[in-house]
Amino acid sequence: MQRRRLEGFKKRKIWYPTASSLNDPYECYPDFVTNEDDIVEIVESLTSEEFIFITKEQEIEQKEGLIRILKDYYATTPSLSSIGKGLSLEGLRKMLFLPMISAVSTYNFSNIGVLSLTQNPLDLKMWAHYGGNSTGVCIEFERNSRNLLGSSSTKRVTYMKKRSKINFHERHQKKEEIIASKSKAWKDAKEWRHWRDKGNKLYPFPRKFRVTS
Repeated sequence: MQRRRLEGFKKRKIWYPTASSLNDPYECYPDFVTNEDDIVEIVESLTSEEFIFITKEQEIEQKEGLIRILKDYYATTPSLSSIGKGLSLEGLRKMLFLPMISAVSTYNFSNIGVLSLTQNPLDLKMWAHYGGNSTGVCIEFERNSRNLLGSSSTKRVTYMKKRSKINFHERHQKKEEIIASKSKAWKDAKEWRHWRDKGNKLYPFPRKFRVTS
């Protein structure tokens, strides 16, 4: 991996890791709020790519088929009185929907390529953690309104005490918010992020640069 990154520098390219490979396990994975009773709306909100992704190992070709399966599940769900103390009706519903929501989230966000940048390059802790224990170099990129780092695909990270809650149906509209949110534990990094649709790839430097050691 490191060799690949170094080879990229020679070509003025930089590695964009996937969000799932970053150091916080909750990267790009907010708490999704759903209304499990609204089966049709949840399924209809799936894009064609999301639908294929979550049904690829099953013989379901149309959204109507998935809706029918989910409705049949609800029709046969036992009543609260027959469940006993082991599992609640809400628990059964979560067993159905949470795997689907998790899969959609992974498909949409965890594989996005994220370039992590800092506006705090002189902080000794940053050099210790990310600069090869203070033996590496820092690449500084120019940011202005005319380049990629000044575009809508680059955002200052918002540091939060708790993971953000996002309505499942708003996951596409809230994409920037999801990518640019992080636990308050990392606030000293003063991070900015530029992202691409696909991670674990080399991309051209986003702008003019200079090297500091």
